[in-house]
Amino acid sequence: MTVRSLLLPLLAALLLGNDAPTLSLDALKQGDTAALAARLLPPEMAGQAFAHEILPPYLSLGPPAGIRFFGHAQASGDHLCARTVFLVPLRWASNADGEPIPDVLEAAAPATARDQIALGDSCAAEAGLRYADIRAMSAGEAATLLHGLIALQAALKAGRAPSVPVRCRSDLAMGACDPDAARVFAGLPLDAMASLDRPETGERPWRVIIADGPEGAPVWMVDVLGAPGAPSAIALARTQHF
Repeated sequence: MTVRSLLLPLLAALLLGNDAPTLSLDALKQGDTAALAARLLPPEMAGQAFAHEILPPYLSLGPPAGIRFFGHAQASGDHLCARTVFLVPLRWASNADGEPIPDVLEAAAPATARDQIALGDSCAAEAGLRYADIRAMSAGEAATLLHGLIALQAALKAGRAPSVPVRCRSDLAMGACDPDAARVFAGLPLDAMASLDRPETGERPWRVIIADGPEGAPVWMVDVLGAPGAPSAIALARTQHF
């Protein structure tokens, strides 16, 4: 680390006149997870972080958008792994006159935590799991919801009739719902889920988005009515909008 990269954060802190943590761009790129977490996260979050990634700038000449810290994955029942992700948005630090300080970063807002979940038989295989964001529900509800869908898929693959009504529609391709909705659901790759949510409108179904193609491609929207783990109906939609 250069003398300049060490002095800039100190200068920024003096100019800001507060205790807000700052760090140089070099320090961000070269720092290890433990050091960065200790600087940017509250102690209770920092103690859980074992890896991190720097988010690219929103604008070509802007600062990194933020840094994400990852907690270790833990088993959440059979075939599921859950973890917590801590996000710190970043911006250029500024002096007392509001002018940006070159190459010096600070947190743009307090750190936030979000739970994620993935299908996996070994939660120790951190890099091999594809995680989905959990929104508007607890990690326990997400796990219960997914266990119910996994069980229903297993029954359909074994040739049993669906225990609940399954409907399917497509905004896009004809034939997306063929040969029938139950068989389409049985073949959906739950390990490609991108998010689990509970919309605020309508009957408030539990919703799982399955992104089985490249970014920007159509997705499967799986709406589940009823209690988590005990669906009363499932509605599938192949759509670009969700």
